[in-house]
Amino acid sequence: MRVHVICGVSVALVLFPATFIVGGQPRDQAGFVSDIDSFANTALRDGPIAGMSVAVVRNGKAVRMKGYGFANLEHDAPATPETVYRIRSVSKMFTAVAILQLVEQGKISLDDDLTKVLPDYPTHGQSVKVRHLLSHTSGIKNYGGPSWRKNKRLDLSPAEWLALVKDEPLEFPPGTNYNYSNTGYDLLALIVEKASGETYPDYIRKHIAEPAGLKNTGYCTNQAVIKNRAAPYEVVKEARVNADAWGNSGSGSAMLCSTVVDLVQFQEALNVHRFIAAASVTRMNEAAQSADAPHIGRGLGTGRRGI
Repeated sequence: MRVHVICGVSVALVLFPATFIVGGQPRDQAGFVSDIDSFANTALRDGPIAGMSVAVVRNGKAVRMKGYGFANLEHDAPATPETVYRIRSVSKMFTAVAILQLVEQGKISLDDDLTKVLPDYPTHGQSVKVRHLLSHTSGIKNYGGPSWRKNKRLDLSPAEWLALVKDEPLEFPPGTNYNYSNTGYDLLALIVEKASGETYPDYIRKHIAEPAGLKNTGYCTNQAVIKNRAAPYEVVKEARVNADAWGNSGSGSAMLCSTVVDLVQFQEALNVHRFIAAASVTRMNEAAQSADAPHIGRGLGTGRRGI
């Protein structure tokens, strides 16, 4: 049995009330920090997880920012708040911010058809809008199946990666339902490039990472030498082994690296509207509405769950 990638990153920016509440019971800050440590150490033991970095922030101040376990088992390198992780689907928040920046600049509209920006992408007679891609309501099929499994470790261009699913029929008419779609966010990365005239990695660096002082955040390939990068592991027959690296594919959905320190700064920059206006932040957070799925739980870039 394989459990993929057991060296991960966890970050939460939580605005707590005056009292910390854990399991319905009030806790002081010292007790709450102890609970965080206990949770992390239990996860390391039971995962088994090689390492993790955790940041919990209250009213702009760190309650706990700490690494647990190891970023690299072979070198006994401990996980720290500065450990760099491939943040996978957290990359989607950055892609959403990029799109909303371009919307505010008038370079694209949330109601633009996908074919207006990317005329060669087949939508099978349906009107797929930018907002549908952001909220996972486009109906465009997510990656999966034999073709994807065969190719996921190859370094494919965005066009080659999208070709794995582009000829598949839509799963439902756009805007009528919800299905998580990495494909949609890789299409959004192409829209960023088309609308801005910059590559997706350059856009993220120049318009999000650098303005917010995110020193360890950016597009990361398997080949790049990145200081303090965590190694990926998986479990095979109850033993931790080095995980096979996925290819450099899936740009807008999963190709960024970051640290918990940077992710906290990113969220705080969103909170004070450094990247996008307050109305755009609200759009990111408010759940999209659908006649057939009225409680989608996803905004234009984020999803919310109770803590």
